[in-house]
Amino acid sequence: MDEMKRNKFFPIFILMFCFCIGLLLIANCAANQPPNSPKITGPAQGTTNTSYTFTALTTDSDNDTISYTFDWDDRTELTITDFLRNGTSSIQNHSWTQAGRYDIIVTVMDANNETTQNTTTIYIDSHLIKDEITGYLIDADGDGIYDLFYDETLGEETQVQQDTKEHYFIDLDGDGNWDYQYDPTTESIAAIDYEQSNMTSIDIPWTLIIIIINALIIISAIVFFYKKGYF
Repeated sequence: MDEMKRNKFFPIFILMFCFCIGLLLIANCAANQPPNSPKITGPAQGTTNTSYTFTALTTDSDNDTISYTFDWDDRTELTITDFLRNGTSSIQNHSWTQAGRYDIIVTVMDANNETTQNTTTIYIDSHLIKDEITGYLIDADGDGIYDLFYDETLGEETQVQQDTKEHYFIDLDGDGNWDYQYDPTTESIAAIDYEQSNMTSIDIPWTLIIIIINALIIISAIVFFYKKGYF
């Protein structure tokens, strides 16, 4: 009889046991929190083939160990650290071979596979413009003069041209006409019309032309009077 009672309550015991285990698992999962968003420090501008240092730091409220993953946005291999003690920073170096904008994504994972991330941006041989237009100038050949403008709204590259005052004319729509003039020193930008851009881009040295014309007139006069015997 006692054995029958035990057999009767055994399935109930098993169900209760499984229910309790489930509650413990749920409570454990609910209690675990992902790491805090990492703070990233590093340069915002640089040049190609130069190594730059970036530091990521975060903490985990559950005091879990943490691992950092650096995505350098240049299709190179990810940099992944071992699991480190909570609150430990990660210092990594990286260089880029091409000019442009790179969004560095740092992902932090704790021992329970919870993740969080943050992003910082570096411009390599590039100059950000965020005014009437949004994009950046690109020094494609590394000679210190910008060659292209990347329009972040359209996702397209167009031509630029530097004048003698180190301002840049930007052909925003790629129609062969200059649309804006930008000064990297003051970060000022102004819309221009086609006629003005043509005149300014040619940058005719009128003073020099006038001097040359006057000199030719004087030389011609001297030659004329010399042939007439006045000298």
